[in-house]
Amino acid sequence: MYIAFSLEEAPLYTFSAIIYDGNRQHLVKQDVSDHEAFETYLQQQYGCYVCLWCNKEPTQSVLDVIASTSHGALRNPAQPAS
Repeated sequence: MYIAFSLEEAPLYTFSAIIYDGNRQHLVKQDVSDHEAFETYLQQQYGCYVCLWCNKEPTQSVLDVIASTSHGALRNPAQPAS
């Protein structure tokens, strides 16, 4: 079984951050493809901010793909099935 997973289909990571915008702290979560995309999101939403803490985890969709493939054999897409 081969499961194709494309970067265009779904974001790979859930980023969480505690930021301070000059008035108060915010806990922010966003599903994006990389750290640069998360920083772009924060800049668009908050403008000037200080990031106090940041974490990156696989999104639930990535975890679901990993779980579903752990029950079957994976094939390299370059190698045809026999």
